[in-house]
Amino acid sequence: MTQAQLAQKLGVSDKSVSKWERRLRLLPRNT
Repeated sequence: MTQAQLAQKLGVSDKSVSKWERRLRLLPRNT
């Protein structure tokens, strides 16, 4: 699934999706 497809599914813009992805990468993975 591409960012655009995911964005469409969620009803948001693909820019929002890429923002979320950047934020998720910044989160520590130790949980």
